[in-house]
Amino acid sequence: MTDQIIFSDHALQRMSQRGVEQTAVRRAVKFCPQIHKEGAIFIFIGKKEISRFGFEEKLNGLTIVFMKKFSNFVIKTVFKNKNGKHYVKKKLKENIRK
Repeated sequence: MTDQIIFSDHALQRMSQRGVEQTAVRRAVKFCPQIHKEGAIFIFIGKKEISRFGFEEKLNGLTIVFMKKFSNFVIKTVFKNKNGKHYVKKKLKENIRK
């Protein structure tokens, strides 16, 4: 049995607003480095990932938030922020200090 990728209604709405296709998210989950924290998994698509994995330039700054449930990946949301990787790592440091 292979892992399946399930998109929440919220994620589908945000992807539609941002012009992000499901195939791009599926490729990112499969190939891009993941940051695990706070019970979620984050993927950031920056210039390095675009050149390394052949993503479209319009995906620069895209952050994907998802969770692993049993043998499925559940995509919760996607957002664009060119500092998304920094935001995710900073959030972890802030929570450690509390």
